[in-house]
Amino acid sequence: MKKKYIYTLLLFFGSMFTILSVLLYATKDIEEIHIQSSPVAREVLALPLPVTLLIPKINVQADIEHVGVTPQGDMATPQKPFDVGWYKFGTIPGAIGNSVIAGHLDNVSGKPVVFAELSSLSFGDDVYIINQKGERLHFEVIDKKKYKYNATTTLEIFGPTDGVHLNLITCGGLWLSDLQIYEERLVVFAKIKED
Repeated sequence: MKKKYIYTLLLFFGSMFTILSVLLYATKDIEEIHIQSSPVAREVLALPLPVTLLIPKINVQADIEHVGVTPQGDMATPQKPFDVGWYKFGTIPGAIGNSVIAGHLDNVSGKPVVFAELSSLSFGDDVYIINQKGERLHFEVIDKKKYKYNATTTLEIFGPTDGVHLNLITCGGLWLSDLQIYEERLVVFAKIKED
């Protein structure tokens, strides 16, 4: 009986030691991750947010709304037809990464709005972001691509990158009346230009 009691105690304390060791190790890891990521988070949070988008070639001067995600999991679009929407859960324009801004092609009446002429942009065209501090960030177009509206490959648009990029999105192609959606998404890719 005594041996069984001692064995139970040893088993109990051994288990407690293991649990405490795991907890201490996990806490240490969390603290290290927090410390390592804090400077980056502070740097990103310190960046001024975008206010205005300028694209001289197509006469765009648009207010920038800060948009999130729809209930379906897609990037939300701006409320106003002549505004554009910056994806606020992504990269702030001017930081390393892919900043994404979307704009409507037309309104509910079919009349052209903010990004009606986005497809006419070509390599080397200028795009500007004005931020909260009044700073003017200069980007230049480097590419444009079309994707099906239901394409699952979005890494090129929203994924990580080692450069400072700005990606502009609008609708394109034919109107699919049964789905009430355009068949394509046009993406214009731009990168920061050092003036």
